[in-house]
Amino acid sequence: MARARPGAFHYDLQGGAIWWSDAVAEAFGRAPGFSPRDPEHYLSLVHDEDRDAARERLQFALKTQGGFDASERVLWPDGSVATIRCRVNVEPGPSGNPSSLSGTTELVEVRPAVAPSHPTRTYEADEAVPMRVDDAVERGQLLVLLDRAIERLERGEEVDGVIRELRLRLGNDGRPGYASAAPARAPLTKAR
Repeated sequence: MARARPGAFHYDLQGGAIWWSDAVAEAFGRAPGFSPRDPEHYLSLVHDEDRDAARERLQFALKTQGGFDASERVLWPDGSVATIRCRVNVEPGPSGNPSSLSGTTELVEVRPAVAPSHPTRTYEADEAVPMRVDDAVERGQLLVLLDRAIERLERGEEVDGVIRELRLRLGNDGRPGYASAAPARAPLTKAR
């Protein structure tokens, strides 16, 4: 695959605004004009296995006011996994504290989603999980999490981590933004 054109991004730390060029949005598998709402929304787009490292890189860069050059995987709404390369610079403000992050992102590779080995029913996003999510990207990520939970249950594995992530995204009662304290439950595994 030929490398895609690099894109630019900017995060205003004082105002909280994040801007992505269309090339960055495309590298993340999103439509032109897409930008994350906040840093946590950005991190939710990063592959589960790379998310903690991405968070630590950002925190370290802000603390030391140093930039970095790193690759990370992102999960596209269709389940494909893309590898992107980010070059990030921290820009100091008049007080000497970081005022913004800016840099470039380049799509390096895309691995198509692997079809599940078992038959699955195709659901419309609104049918799969009762929710009030306007963002199609978020729906795609939720469907990927649900598929992951089903696959783990079928293999007899625990799915607590996937369930916790779903609860964080939706709220414990199944609706986004309405998280409530739920009692702890026993680990979820398939009966053998």
